[in-house]
Amino acid sequence: YGCNVVFCGISILLIGGIKEPQVTEAQKNRAKFSFATIGRDMLRQLTGSFRFLRQRPDIAIKMLLDAVIGCGGTLTIFFLQQHFSANGVSLGQIGIFLLVVEIGGMAGTKCAAILARNIPFGRLAGICALLAAGSVALTGSSIPALSVSGGFALRFFSLILETATSNEINRELPSDQRATLISVGSILFSIAMIAATPPLSFLCDAIGTGSAFLSEGAVLGGTAVCLLLLGKKAFFPFTSSSREKNAAVSAGNRRQ
Repeated sequence: YGCNVVFCGISILLIGGIKEPQVTEAQKNRAKFSFATIGRDMLRQLTGSFRFLRQRPDIAIKMLLDAVIGCGGTLTIFFLQQHFSANGVSLGQIGIFLLVVEIGGMAGTKCAAILARNIPFGRLAGICALLAAGSVALTGSSIPALSVSGGFALRFFSLILETATSNEINRELPSDQRATLISVGSILFSIAMIAATPPLSFLCDAIGTGSAFLSEGAVLGGTAVCLLLLGKKAFFPFTSSSREKNAAVSAGNRRQ
């Protein structure tokens, strides 16, 4: 924990030294920050962000899917140590197992850019969301090797989804509102965590972590399917009609 505090402190210092590029005129003419108006400014920014999301439900549904899967993955890792202990894994082994699980997240982050270049976002998001949900269920296995594999896969697919969603949303958001709108995604994640933590805690105590993870995986999978269907136009914008139109245009170009 002490090392973690030190490294986090170093990270904060490094991040604090980053200079924000002034891209637009609005950013260049931005008023100097003042604590006296911070409440009013935050309210204006949040109001404008939620207004933008109402106008762009395609971005909102992408944020929501990422928040739900991220919440499920985070909670599973929270309770994974309890699951290992309940299945007779020693404290020394738990540390190694959790390290392997986190390496899955690092691998997912590294692979996200490569996959995003070769797979359309909607398809990649759908695959990763469903595989992450299935990985939660696998994490509940009483066999440590399977449980670790499930945790590794969970972090791998959830971090691919998180990174790909962040890149997709960054590409679609206006520069002036980008930081505030991305923070809305963090708010959605926090709300999901607050709502989901008590029920999952109760299930872990009532029926055991294995069954709780299995139930969680089913709920995550069902929720992901519902969100993908609800945001079908956002995740899969190229319908059959648009493909036929593109094919006709291509054929016309070839004839010319």
